[in-house]
Amino acid sequence: MPSPAVWGNELVAFNLLNLQGILGSYSPEVAWLPAAYVMTNVSMNLLLVKFRQQFGLRLFTEAFLVLYALVTFAHLFVNDLNSAIAVRAAHGMAGAALSTLGLYYMLQAFPAKWRLKGIAVGLGASQLALPMARIFSTDLLQIAAWRGLYLFELGLALLSLGCVLLLKLPPSDRIKTFEKLDFLTFGLFAPGVALLCAVLSLGRIVWWLETPWIGVALAGAIALITSELVIEHESGRKWGLGKVAAWPN
Repeated sequence: MPSPAVWGNELVAFNLLNLQGILGSYSPEVAWLPAAYVMTNVSMNLLLVKFRQQFGLRLFTEAFLVLYALVTFAHLFVNDLNSAIAVRAAHGMAGAALSTLGLYYMLQAFPAKWRLKGIAVGLGASQLALPMARIFSTDLLQIAAWRGLYLFELGLALLSLGCVLLLKLPPSDRIKTFEKLDFLTFGLFAPGVALLCAVLSLGRIVWWLETPWIGVALAGAIALITSELVIEHESGRKWGLGKVAAWPN
């Protein structure tokens, strides 16, 4: 099944028009909800490569699932666009680990000779989030308006956290992967990707040539990402392409 973060993102993406009215926001404002998910998800996927090799994927997942659940629970008491964007950002962080973790659980469930089938089933199941969101999201809105969506997400997050805590993947060898320079390169890459995601998500809504901040954000994204790539190239390093542990927990 799709991860709770993916579920939540598809539920929100499908119900943007409903959330726009409920949150009292304009179309360009509510478009920040799916954009915030992608902004953090892309950056965390890069960080996760090294984090899982040194500390394990399960620790990353447990930490961000707790954050995911806490932020979602807090949002139930606040009818505010800013808090909704914060929830989506937290969901993007958790989703980076959950999608990978779910795939590895699927592999463990199959015998060795059927591992490729497990990968196909795992990747296929992740595509069910959007069509299933279309089926019952209206019912969730009828239960408690926008809070119905977040109550469903909160339940999925807590269920996933319980499963991760109870069902442990086999342990793996750990290697030291983080270096001091990583703080600089990630500090350049993450905001650069965030700006690029904002441009790509909002540009078609506010229109590319009519909104000055689109051009400024795009220039900033190019400058930051280029700087990160130059530093990586000059140092002879590549993010996450060193030794890879056999299992990600």
